[in-house]
This record gives sequence, structure tokens and C-alpha cells, in this order.
Amino acid sequence: MLNTPKKVFSLALALTGVFLLLCTGFYTYELLSAFSPESGHFAKDVFSDIFLPLLYMVAIVAFLVFGILFRTSLAGRRYKNVLSVLFASGFAALTTGVWLVTFLFDFFGETHTVPATVFGILLILLALAAIAYFILSATPSPSHTYSVLLGMGVALFLLVFAFYAYFDTAFALNSPIKLLDQVAAIALMLFFLVETRFRLGGFSEAVLFPVGMVAFLLSASNAISALIYNAVEGRPLVIHMMHDFLFLGISIYVLTRLISFLLPPIFQEDEEAPSLSPAFETESSSLPTVTDPEAPAQETFDFDEIPETPAEEPSAPVANATEAEEDDTTEATLDFDTPNEVGEQ
Repeated sequence: MLNTPKKVFSLALALTGVFLLLCTGFYTYELLSAFSPESGHFAKDVFSDIFLPLLYMVAIVAFLVFGILFRTSLAGRRYKNVLSVLFASGFAALTTGVWLVTFLFDFFGETHTVPATVFGILLILLALAAIAYFILSATPSPSHTYSVLLGMGVALFLLVFAFYAYFDTAFALNSPIKLLDQVAAIALMLFFLVETRFRLGGFSEAVLFPVGMVAFLLSASNAISALIYNAVEGRPLVIHMMHDFLFLGISIYVLTRLISFLLPPIFQEDEEAPSLSPAFETESSSLPTVTDPEAPAQETFDFDEIPETPAEEPSAPVANATEAEEDDTTEATLDFDTPNEVGEQ
């Protein structure tokens, strides 16, 4: 029974891994066996035209249904900075920076259409915001305000990336390679929008987790298959190999964000912060009782009562007690006189 959030998160990651293996395996097989780099299309067969798109659609629907079924179990967790997230953020910043350098050489070394030129310049500017976001995410305690603002920059960067791919003339307009690039970029854009909104408390993990699963599947399968094609065929699937490393770096960041819900934070104070305030309240509530001026008065009154109760006997001399009574009370009177003398001092 999936009665704990940890089991639900583990099932989500296992489901993502299964579909990643299936989609990456079939996509790689199609690239190596039926892809024509001159036309940018696959050979006409049922497998590439129907089965592979259907497999992606089944995975996306499964992820969305998963989020609906387990929306209550996926709620109530906080974003945490774990060690794997810091490394993944640094790797994403590195791959985005190297991609930007190669893109600058490719962009200014060739002529482009007017829309491609406009979106290319926007892409360069927004890539700097994306690099800054990943660098900030690689710090143990990132600024919340800057994380939200730069997160919007990453989302815009991926949106402009999809537009630039649309106007790029390297592949045909209806090339499946170009379409998968655009779909993967839009899925990642949605993830960073949801992540930014999640930082503001607007969405729960029931939205963040399925969107992250979809974004990771599309971007990771695209990048891994293209890199395998490059290793086997000796040429990149697109203009430059860093195009694939860009998707790979961002997809690893998405995956580590999902895994972070199962891992303890770097600083334990992040998790113990809610439990510390009641402890401080308990200590602060006990301090007034110790420092309260009424407290010492209550304690002195209690000590005074101990000798006063038996001291009533010697305070009544009218009774003219006999020697026997004095013998019985001699030890008591001595005890009572001692605290009374201390009190008189």
C-alpha cells in the first residue's frame, strides 16, 4: 500500500525511469536505423510515425494521472537544497555557459532571417539570466527574491529557445527532430514556471512533480539519444553537440529537484525550523515564572509555613505545660527555634 509520501515519491521516480529507458531506447534505435540527416526525417514506417509518438503520449498521460491520484500524498513537503541539487545546478550552469559560447560563434558566423535574428539576440541575453539562476541555485542558501526573478528568466529563455528552433532553417519545419526540441523546451519552460510559483507557495508538489516528470522525460531522452547518435555516427544530430548537453544539464537539474523530496537537507536547521519555535516558546513561557516577583514570595511563604505549623505550641504559654509535656516537645522545640533564628537573621 502506498500509504506514505516517501513511497509515492519513490514510485514516481521509478515510473519516470521506466519510461525514460523505453523512450530513449526506441528513439535511439530510430535515429541509428531510419534517420536521414539530409532531410531531417525518419524513413517512413509505422514505428517512427506512430509508435514512438504514442509512447511519449502514454508516458505524459501516465504522469498526469499519477499526479491526480496521489495529489494528497504529494503535498506538504518543502523545497530543500541537498548536495545533489548543488552539483546539478553547477553542472547546468556549466553546460548553459558552454552552449552560449558555441551559440555565439554559430549565430554571428552565419546569416539568419529577421525573426531568427531577433529571437537569437533575446536568447543570448536570457541565457545569461539562466546561468545566473543555476549559479545561485548552486549556493547552499540562495536568495529567495533573486531565485524567483531569475527563475522567470530561465522560463523565458526556454520559451525563446522554442521560437528560435521554429525559425531555424537548419532542419525542415516539420522535422521530428525540431518538433521534439520544441516540445522539450516548452516542457522545461513549464517546469521552471511551476518551480518559481512553487517557491511563492502557489502550487503543491501534486503539480510540480508530474510537470517535472514530463520535462525530465522529454529533455533527457532527447539529449541522451542525440549524444549516442553523435558517438556512433561521428557527427552531431543538430548543428553543435552542446545543444544536446544543454538539454542534458537542465534535465539533470530537474531530476535532482524531484529526488530532493526524498533526501535530507544540507543544513538540518531547514527541517527542524518548524519544531524549534515551540521549544523556544516553552522556554520563554517558563522564564516569567522563574523571574516573576511573585515566585520568590510564594517560595518564602512555603518555607515559613513549615516552622509556623508546629510553632503554634510554644506560642501559647498560657497553658503552663508540665515537665512531661516539655520532655515530649523538647526535640521539636529545638528544631523550631533553629529556623526561627535563621528567619530572624
